[in-house]
Amino acid sequence: MSQFWTFIDGEDGLLEVSDDVLVRFRDAEFEKTFNSAAGRRNPLTAKRTTNAKLRRVYHFIQWCQEVGYLGEAAVSVFPRLGASSGALHRGGGKRRHEAFTYPVLFRRAGESSRIRHNYFATASDISHLKRYFRDHNSEYVCARNCLIVDIADSTGLRRESIASLTCQQFISREEELVNGRTEIVPAKQKLDYTNSFEFPRSLVLSILNYIYTIRTPFLQGMGWVLRAGDALFVSGRSGRPVTKEALSTAFHLAFKEIGAAKGAGLHSFRRRFAERCVREELTVRLKLGLDTSAASISASVAIQMGHANPKSLESYISRSVGSLLTESE
Repeated sequence: MSQFWTFIDGEDGLLEVSDDVLVRFRDAEFEKTFNSAAGRRNPLTAKRTTNAKLRRVYHFIQWCQEVGYLGEAAVSVFPRLGASSGALHRGGGKRRHEAFTYPVLFRRAGESSRIRHNYFATASDISHLKRYFRDHNSEYVCARNCLIVDIADSTGLRRESIASLTCQQFISREEELVNGRTEIVPAKQKLDYTNSFEFPRSLVLSILNYIYTIRTPFLQGMGWVLRAGDALFVSGRSGRPVTKEALSTAFHLAFKEIGAAKGAGLHSFRRRFAERCVREELTVRLKLGLDTSAASISASVAIQMGHANPKSLESYISRSVGSLLTESE
């Protein structure tokens, strides 16, 4: 509340509060948050932070009405929160309730999604990361990390799934794999799912090349063949299978070294993959005149992402739609 109190110049300004004042306060707070270190220049993050402040302001105004400090005439632009709640619930829907109760809040701020709108990896990040790995790691670790980048970017796998991949998953089906896309079921997945993920032919060939020309000679030279087991990715220091925690640490530091924004990490490739899938699906549907509703697109992309709840992808759809509209202008 301190920011709002300062904005309206204290008690005297409170008597002059109107929707216009709140809109100006909202826009000022959005700009401040968007350009702050915590905001990361992410518009959705800035909108959600600003909305949280505005809700507190609305409830403060309601309290002022209830104790008689502000008459209804002075603040007639505001809906009475307590008086309106029953009608709102009969009207149905959280969004309708919010639109009536807090009229100047930002809409489509991704607040109903469980996805955290953090950093999305870029094509530039990929080239910078691979250069960083070449300049600061051994031949084996460089090849391993560069392949992990390609897998994360091409399949959208989570870190635990990448760490659980095995050599035999690819070697045992080598003839089948090189003929086109194939489906791989990572041993470890979120909530013990058993989803399959498509691996494109070029990626599979890269994995097989890594196994035969990089991983095997490295382990043989170090005498670590037994301790490595069948894990596709092993530590360059111990030869033991990498853990999801080790992957997170390695990529968090790498992103930091190349100057990526705060919050960048291995999961940033999953966000990039999700956005790309949504964008491709949306583009095709627009060209063919098919259903472009969020529910329809989410249902299709959820299969590729291994999501049990298609609604969790709706924030990516909003982002992609906004991007396409901007490009068309």
